[in-house]
Amino acid sequence: MDTSPRMIQSLRLRNYAVVNTKNEKIVEMNDILEFFENISENQDVIYITDIDGYEEGTPHLDLLSEISDYIEVWADAGSKHLEDVSDLLMAGVERVVLHTNALSINEMKEIWEETQSTICYLEPVHGQSSTSTRIDDVLNFMSGENRDVIIRHTNLQEIYAQYAAWFKNFKVYVDLRDVKLVHDHENRNIAGYIVEMDFDAV
Repeated sequence: MDTSPRMIQSLRLRNYAVVNTKNEKIVEMNDILEFFENISENQDVIYITDIDGYEEGTPHLDLLSEISDYIEVWADAGSKHLEDVSDLLMAGVERVVLHTNALSINEMKEIWEETQSTICYLEPVHGQSSTSTRIDDVLNFMSGENRDVIIRHTNLQEIYAQYAAWFKNFKVYVDLRDVKLVHDHENRNIAGYIVEMDFDAV
C-alpha cells in the first residue's frame, strides 16, 4: 500500500477560462472540458480556486458540474455560508474548502454539522476580527473527528508549534504551490501537498 503523500495539482478559474497567477488565460472556454478530460488520465483530483466565486460571489457552478464528470474537484470558491457550500456540492464538487479567517465560528459549526464534504483551510488570525474563526475554536469542535485540514506552507511551522497534538486525528495537506518546496516538510506527518499545475507538462 502506497503511503506517500498525495500530490494534488491546483489551478484557477476566471470567466470560464483557466488562468495563471497573472490572470493570463491558459485554457480558453471552448477547450476547457477537453483539458480536464486530458488531465484526468494522470490524476484523480484537482484543486480549483474559483476567482469569480471569491470576487463576485458567483462560482462557476455549471462548469464545475461538468468538470466533476471527469475528475474529483476540491473547490476553493470563497464559500462563507451553508448555502454556498450546498450549491457547490449539488454541482458535483467533492470537497468544499473553508478558510477559517473568512468565517465566524457559528457559520463554521453550522456548515460542519451539516456536511462531511468540507475541508478546513487553517489560517492564523493576528489581532481581533469578529468575522474570523480562531484555529483554537475550529480544532476544539473538530476534536475526536477524523477530518482533513489544509495549512499554507508559510504558516506550517507556527501552527504545528501550537497545535501539533491535535493533528493526530487529521489528515494534513500542505498548500505549497511550488513543488520544489516538498523536501522542506518531508519529516512531518503530511497526507498530501497542493501544488501549482505545470501547464507546460500537460
